[in-house]
Amino acid sequence: MARRNGSGAPREIEEWSQRRDAQDDALYERYGATLEREHAGEYVAIADDGRVIVGPDELTVAQQAVRDFGAGAFALRRIGAPAEARWRRARPTRRPLTPSASAARAPGCW
Repeated sequence: MARRNGSGAPREIEEWSQRRDAQDDALYERYGATLEREHAGEYVAIADDGRVIVGPDELTVAQQAVRDFGAGAFALRRIGAPAEARWRRARPTRRPLTPSASAARAPGCW
């Protein structure tokens, strides 16, 4: 069984995440910060080898980066904004609730 930290995540994942965060910060400082004057507010994907993709739409930039650099092999940031950590996962499709099912749920909950 994997050892877990206080957040419930396996320690190995937490350690990898911290290393990746530091690597992403270094990539942005080296290759992304120079884009702030011309591209503030846009998104940049920075490959581990320094190649960059810049664009106005986060999803489009991320999809192109996965195709060009490989999944997990790049930093994705909004140019000029502080770094933020997010885990992405597929969202389930919302299905209309039947009256009996919706009555069992709290208001506003899916």
